[in-house]
Amino acid sequence: GRIWKVSTETAACTATNYEQGQEGFSKFGMGFSVDGPSGSKETLFLSETLGKGLASLDVNSLTVKYIGPPGAPFVGTGAELTGTGDGHLYGFFTTSPAQIAEIDKATGKAQNPVELNNTYVGVAWAFSFYGGDFYVYTAGGGGGLPRAQTGSKITRYRPSDKSVTVLKEGVGFTIVGAGVSTCAPLAGPK
Repeated sequence: GRIWKVSTETAACTATNYEQGQEGFSKFGMGFSVDGPSGSKETLFLSETLGKGLASLDVNSLTVKYIGPPGAPFVGTGAELTGTGDGHLYGFFTTSPAQIAEIDKATGKAQNPVELNNTYVGVAWAFSFYGGDFYVYTAGGGGGLPRAQTGSKITRYRPSDKSVTVLKEGVGFTIVGAGVSTCAPLAGPK
């Protein structure tokens, strides 16, 4: 429920004056999205962990603005978020099995969900987009420190052929957040 500022040069963390619990958002997934296909302005979106829905966070004032609920079938379900360079926002929803859906940034409603067969969030998860594909990082149960397990499984969802492929069973550590630049390419290398 807290927000810290992290230096990309030194990895030093600095506390912010973010007020916890705004609009009922105590724990949340987050992701940036550009405001349009050729936009240079970015918005940081939040998805409340217990499924309240979507909000935006003004990165200057650290004020949360509620947008709306995700709608069926995601009522009461949290999501991790990722944006694409063409201005779309997607959620990796913690259903069983997990699902990916585009999120309307004006209403918060999830649309066109895709079920990821045999993909379950477990106790830790993250989500990113790169080169036209979505990547989900999931870790099973067991508790303990992140390094106490075999680590996260990496699964790729490729919209172009609707394939779901496990790329790596265990990376040796647990991934609990994955950031991606909103200028990441929309198409993969050829």
